[in-house]
Amino acid sequence: MIYPFGQDAVKERERLAAIERTYDPGTIRHLIARGVSEGWDCLEVAGGRGSIAQWLSERVGPTGHVLATDIDTRFLQTMNLPNLEIRQHNIAVDDLPKHMFDLVHVRLLLDVLPERDEALNRMIDALKPGGWLVIEEFDSLTSVPASSAGTHLFMKMQEAMRQLWMAKGFDAEYGRKLPGILYSKGLQNIGAEGRMFVRQGSSPGSQAWRLSFINLSTQFMDADLATPDEVQQHLAQLDDPAFFYLSPSMVTAWGSSQL
Repeated sequence: MIYPFGQDAVKERERLAAIERTYDPGTIRHLIARGVSEGWDCLEVAGGRGSIAQWLSERVGPTGHVLATDIDTRFLQTMNLPNLEIRQHNIAVDDLPKHMFDLVHVRLLLDVLPERDEALNRMIDALKPGGWLVIEEFDSLTSVPASSAGTHLFMKMQEAMRQLWMAKGFDAEYGRKLPGILYSKGLQNIGAEGRMFVRQGSSPGSQAWRLSFINLSTQFMDADLATPDEVQQHLAQLDDPAFFYLSPSMVTAWGSSQL
C-alpha cells in the first residue's frame, strides 16, 4: 500500500486539516443526502484526522456505531466518543466485517492504492443490503492555472507529481471512472458529482497541496522531474495570493447494495 505522505506528525496534521477545511462541507452534504441518521452503523475508511468520523458519530447518536479505520491511527486515537471505534487496518490486505454497515465512506485513498479493486470489493462486501457506499476521489487531470502567469511551471509540477505517483500505481483519472466502476460492481441508485474550486495561493487548499509537494519534492529532484529552483518557484506560487488555479476535481460517487 502506498502512503506517500509519511512526514512528521505536525506537518501531516496540518495537511489533513487543510483538506478537511476544503472538502468536509461537500462530503457532509453528500452524507446527509444519503440519509445518514440516528442508529446507523457506519464505516469510515482511511479516517485521517477524524473530522468525518466525528461528524458521523454525532449524527448517528448513542444508538448508532461508527468504525473508523486507518493504516496510521495516531490522529484518530485522540478522539474519545462512546459510539466510535478506532481500528488500525490496511484496506489493501485486511478483511472487513461483512454485511455490517448502513454506510461505508472513503475519501482520497483509492486513487493512490494499487490494490484499489480489492479494497473496493471489501468495502462493498461490508455493506448491509441496501447500504450506501460513498467514494470521493480526485480527477487530477483537471488542475490548471486560471491565468497565463506561471502556467508552464505549474503544469510541469503537476506532471512531475503525476509521473512520480503513476510509477507507484496512482490513477490520475480514477475520479471520473467511479460511476462506471460502481455500476460494474452491481451497485444500484448510482449517482456522482464533480466539484472544483478556483484556488488562491495561500488558501487552505493551496496549503494542503504545498505540504504534499514539499514532502515529495526530493523525489522529484532525484528523478530529474524538477530542479531545486523550480521547486522553490512553485512553492512561491502556492504562497502567492495573486496566483489562482483550478483544483483537481473531487468526484463524489455513490451507490447502494442490492436489497
